[in-house]
Amino acid sequence: MSSLLPPLKNSSGYLAIVLNAHTPYIHHIKPQLHNDDYWLFDHILDSYFPLLDMMERLYTEGVPYRLTLSLSPTLLEMLADPQIQERFDRYLEKKIGLAVREADRCLFELELSELVDHYLTRLRYYRDKFNFVYNRQIISAFAKLAKDGCLELITTGATSSIFPILYPYGALGRAQIKVGIDTFYRHFGFKPQGFWLPECAFNPGLDKLLEENGLKYTYTTVCENVGAVPHPSLAAVSPLRNLNNFVFFPGDTDAELEVWSAKSGYYTDFSYRNGFRDLCDEVPDLDLSDFMPSSQEKPQTGFRYFSNGPAASSKYYNLEQGWSMAKVHAKAFVSSRLRKIECLKSKLAHPPLQTLTLNTEFLGCLWYEGYVWLEQVIRLVAQQADKISLASSGQLLQYSENFDFAIPNIGSWMDGGFGARWLNSGNDWLIIALSLASRHIYAMVDMAKNNADLEPAVNQALRELMLAQSADWPLLLSSGQNVQTARKKLRNNLVAFNKLYEDCCQGRVDLESLRNLQKRTPLFADLNYKDFFCRG
Repeated sequence: MSSLLPPLKNSSGYLAIVLNAHTPYIHHIKPQLHNDDYWLFDHILDSYFPLLDMMERLYTEGVPYRLTLSLSPTLLEMLADPQIQERFDRYLEKKIGLAVREADRCLFELELSELVDHYLTRLRYYRDKFNFVYNRQIISAFAKLAKDGCLELITTGATSSIFPILYPYGALGRAQIKVGIDTFYRHFGFKPQGFWLPECAFNPGLDKLLEENGLKYTYTTVCENVGAVPHPSLAAVSPLRNLNNFVFFPGDTDAELEVWSAKSGYYTDFSYRNGFRDLCDEVPDLDLSDFMPSSQEKPQTGFRYFSNGPAASSKYYNLEQGWSMAKVHAKAFVSSRLRKIECLKSKLAHPPLQTLTLNTEFLGCLWYEGYVWLEQVIRLVAQQADKISLASSGQLLQYSENFDFAIPNIGSWMDGGFGARWLNSGNDWLIIALSLASRHIYAMVDMAKNNADLEPAVNQALRELMLAQSADWPLLLSSGQNVQTARKKLRNNLVAFNKLYEDCCQGRVDLESLRNLQKRTPLFADLNYKDFFCRG
């Protein structure tokens, strides 16, 4: 397989749909199911499987399309892990058992019974597909779609950390980028052209680190591009490039607000399934001992029976109405994109390029009908290819010579565009701890120069630090969701890091403790700190 992309067909304008798939790293030595396994497994079941299903169906039917998908390195490492594959199969069996039990409980409630039958049929279908079609190799399914020309695969930071926070520690930024590329190469056999900036968090100078590793483009927000230097005239509607032709694609604010605005986005429509009201909320004394290994902060079964709307007035979810509304919204979305193309085509030196960025888990997990909407968007676009065409971001590079020269300003997704969700009074202690650890890893590298026996400890310390740098943890601490899980993961990584630092300070390594840590975090097996800290 290569990363060569087919040329674009002529069209009045182009739409790039960019999906970011990510789950923070979860690994357990013991084979039984664990509470935090369900985080990954829910993402696979409700987001990654429907995405694959949709793309395979469109390809089989000959519908032309091309999407861009970032698969995070931590997600790739987990999807390839045989132990996790085995636990996921057991998760599906347990969920099927719960669905059978729910079918009996709801037998005489027609509306609920039909919905439970849908859930049960879907679970059995995905269990069989996982085992007998994919042979448990989900990564291979994505690789095949890329080979078939439907998908451009790109990478992101090794543990999806916020780069502006890392930027004072250049080697750590390089580590996040290079490990992301190396992990991608190990799983797919070629190197990506594009790089998803976690949370679209950018700061000037980061483009140079990305260029160093052969990358050609990334994604920013409109706010970052509007604040670019020198100020470009059409930054809100056109990509930018630096002097080396590294490209910054801005997410289209209009398109994004139509889809995922918390106030008015499509997914808030009352026809859609409520993504928060779980079976556990409706039946508080539900016995989940056969489904979940132990109590959670807020157990989630994934069985959701209500439509959006106020709790007191919401009604049972109607699958047919939800599916129909998704198609209505798909038509509205494509019409909006066509109007924007008409508005912009005389003002730009290239065809209008609109980029819709989405977290993959938003589709399916939160917006249950999201993939019905996306499939209909693809079908509608395919019917009017002379007016609008789907393109991957790499294909759009052919227009880069028409983009303005400018470097985006610092910024991020959410909260006004300046990273307040990841740095605030609720999680500032974490940023302080990570800054201290970042200084300590530099000191450990210096210690290892005179004592080669410390090198394995430095590699493991870097791995622990990178895991602690994940953007997921400060986000959870800010939101108040899964706080217990976030604190546990951070504590494990930072305690392990501090123990390794103390060992290095004493000039010795506890080999048994080191081996246990390596077993607990077997990702990024080829990680070598010298690739980032000891550059000539």
